[in-house]
Amino acid sequence: YGALTLPDGDVLMLPQTNHKLLRFTPGNNAAVQIGEASGQSNNGYGGFKLAPNGNVYIFPNGNNNVCKYDPVANSWSSLGTATSKYRGGAVDNTGNILVAPDNTSNILEIDTANDTFTERTFSGVSISSTLGTPNCYGATEMPNGNVMLLGYKSNQHYEINASGNVGSEH
Repeated sequence: YGALTLPDGDVLMLPQTNHKLLRFTPGNNAAVQIGEASGQSNNGYGGFKLAPNGNVYIFPNGNNNVCKYDPVANSWSSLGTATSKYRGGAVDNTGNILVAPDNTSNILEIDTANDTFTERTFSGVSISSTLGTPNCYGATEMPNGNVMLLGYKSNQHYEINASGNVGSEH
């Protein structure tokens, strides 16, 4: 489900239907697995994002855990269990991560300063009943500091501001 480059040049990959990240160091032929202890769910994660604080936050999909990976300390921790599924996140203008819903009306907001998260419903304008439950598969930062949640197989695109309000539906 994606890859990202860490500040030290290593590359993290998030394989589909896996509960571990793979960390590659350029020049090495092997990857190191990072993640939950054995015996945890083999269901995968929906995405991950490098935050301004240098940590990587991992979003639940088949797996319900919201997790944090500290690449400097090489440590993995769970922030708790989410009730919905998510895919793709973006950093808003406060440094928090807003994560796109996967067939749910919740937004996952990760507070990167306190390593906490909340699941909350969209607020502001209502979600269009003609579009149904949001099914988004990505998110991106916008120049104005808002986050655009990107729809999947539909015209569902939502611009979310730092307070979690839907500024506009596209």
